[in-house]
Amino acid sequence: MPHTLVGSFDGRLRVDTVELTGRVAYGELPVREVVEPGRFVFEDFAGRITGISNQPEAPPMAVEATMDVFGAPSAIRLEIPLDVDRMLMRMDGRVGSLDLPRLNALTVPLQGVEIQDGRLAGMRFDITVDGPTAGGTVWVAYRDLDVQMVDSGTGDGGLFDDIKSFVANTFVLRGDNMPGDGDGEEAVPGTVEY
Repeated sequence: MPHTLVGSFDGRLRVDTVELTGRVAYGELPVREVVEPGRFVFEDFAGRITGISNQPEAPPMAVEATMDVFGAPSAIRLEIPLDVDRMLMRMDGRVGSLDLPRLNALTVPLQGVEIQDGRLAGMRFDITVDGPTAGGTVWVAYRDLDVQMVDSGTGDGGLFDDIKSFVANTFVLRGDNMPGDGDGEEAVPGTVEY
């Protein structure tokens, strides 16, 4: 964690600004066995980190970045105090519009969920981390979401996966979550509680 790394530095540390540009690729393997990791790629990444310091009077470290996530223009901002004994962080950001099936490189291997259809109109988030807990709100506006449950290792579905997909699409997931679209239902924000 950043506060641990900076706190372990022997002597005074002060870095004014670090700028990063390029492409960042990230892969994650779930606990169960899969053929390939879920892939997350940040294209056209441009970030700036300011305020890296182990001095108690220093303001929190700030991270600001813009990037394309699965083709959607996105931005994130984080504030991380470094003179603390636990991880503290506040982050907010947004993701622009994209065709939701583009997320399958992430959702199939990690969750066994193949997105058949849907369009993200946009997403915003505001999350606070305090030690092992996190809380906040995520606002996601989308239309025409349709998913198919599949085997995360092979990407294939069977009868049981078809039944789970029917239940998910009919009773669990909202096909649309758009604010003020005139259908009488308001967009439902997501609550982060970890």
